[in-house]
Amino acid sequence: MILLVVSLLARLVLAVVFFVAGLTKLADTDRTREMLVGFGVRRGLLGVAAFALPLAELAVAAALLVPPAAFGGALAAAALLALFTGAIAFNLAKGRHPDCNCFGQIGSTPIGPATLLRNVLLTAMALLVVVAGPQAAAVWRLDRYFGVTPLSALAGGGAVLALLLLLLIAAAQLTILHRLSRVQLGTAAGGPIREMPGESRGLPEGSLAPSFGLSDSRGAFVTLEQLLAPGRRVILLFVKTDCPPCVAMADEVDRWQTIHSGLLDIVRISDGVAAVEHYALLQLRGELAQAYDCWGTPCAVLVNPDGCIGSAAAQGAAAIRALVRRTVVAATIDGVKTA
Repeated sequence: MILLVVSLLARLVLAVVFFVAGLTKLADTDRTREMLVGFGVRRGLLGVAAFALPLAELAVAAALLVPPAAFGGALAAAALLALFTGAIAFNLAKGRHPDCNCFGQIGSTPIGPATLLRNVLLTAMALLVVVAGPQAAAVWRLDRYFGVTPLSALAGGGAVLALLLLLLIAAAQLTILHRLSRVQLGTAAGGPIREMPGESRGLPEGSLAPSFGLSDSRGAFVTLEQLLAPGRRVILLFVKTDCPPCVAMADEVDRWQTIHSGLLDIVRISDGVAAVEHYALLQLRGELAQAYDCWGTPCAVLVNPDGCIGSAAAQGAAAIRALVRRTVVAATIDGVKTA
């Protein structure tokens, strides 16, 4: 009897975990792609994996709640959790700490021993359901054992789910408040007021863009004046080869360069002199990014054909997408006016 009750509770907890994890990943596939890059998934598989993973998690959550499929759902949950646990342990052993976007923005933090312990416990819960067997997995209500009506059981289950979600949200809010308090304490102590790390404002719009000359990944020397010579708008995109968000949006940037080639030019600027997978201009230690006030990656800034800054710094994939859309619209309108 005890094993039956514990098995049912384990199924409910696992169903909530997989449901929240799948739903939040599916709601923000860009962050899911970034997480997968951080864990070493190949770029060619990102598009499929970013949708397949959350769909698999939602399928497992549904299976755990349906008696005929609950035992198979427990086996799938144990397999997925074992895979996740192995990936976390492997990265920790290599000294890498990619963001675990397991619950989307509700709880996105770098992996650590606590992440590994959490996954080990969840894996143990899934294995407990498997050990309890198919007969225990077929049970979804306890009214026949404890005299609880189905309506009461449903209400109690809903209350447990709501409580778990509230605890996740509260934990995320406490993390945010803790980070904000650290920033405020640093300012109160007399330190200089600075933007949070990774934030960029960019140079004032209309100001003259800093001129430069850099070697590209093919060995040629390229200047800003050469980039502006065709008379098109130029978006300077600052990236790094070890930046997961940069890698995650690499294919998207390639599509922009192909689709919008007649309207604007998107030029990658990467750190270092090592070979890069995509064509890029190479800065040594971020000196050009600093000149354009782009302190994090990916970060983009628009330079108009007259050599003046045309936008604030766009920090992150979402802001860069918005900048590309605005630039394409503006270039299209200009083309209609001059036609």
